[in-house]
Amino acid sequence: MKDDWLEYVPPTVFHSRNEVYEWLAQQFDSEMGIKKEQIVQALLEREETGDIQIDEGVLLPHIENQLVKATKVIILPLKQSMANWNPAIQQVELILAVFLAPQEKIETKRQIANFMRLLADEQVIETLKEGKRLETIDGNERRNDK
Repeated sequence: MKDDWLEYVPPTVFHSRNEVYEWLAQQFDSEMGIKKEQIVQALLEREETGDIQIDEGVLLPHIENQLVKATKVIILPLKQSMANWNPAIQQVELILAVFLAPQEKIETKRQIANFMRLLADEQVIETLKEGKRLETIDGNERRNDK
C-alpha cells in the first residue's frame, strides 16, 4: 500500500500546545508555502469545537482546510510526557495530527480511515508511543519495526 500521506517523526520534546502547533504548522509552511499562523489558528479553532483526546495521553488534532494542499498524517510521539495541554487534557504522550486536503482522493481517505480503525488497538497505540513504525496499515497485519 502506498502511504505517502503518513509521516513518522522520531520521539521529540515539546513543552506546550502552542509549541506543538507551531511545529506542525511549520511542516506545511516550509513545504507548501502557506502561512504558519493560519494553520495554527485552524487547529485551535477545531480544538474549540470538540475534544481531540482519543485515548489517555493520545491526541488527534485534525483539520480539513483549503490551506492543506496535500493530505498528511503526522505521528508525533513525545520523548517526555507533556503536562497541561489545556484545562481538560492534563497529560500527552502521543500526537496524531491529521491534515486533510478538501479534494483528497477516495482511496487516500479510505487508507486513512483504515489507519484510524487501527488506533482502537491498545498495542498499536503503545507501538506508536514508543516511536516505532507500523509495517502494515491496510488490512489486519500490524507488525512493528524493531
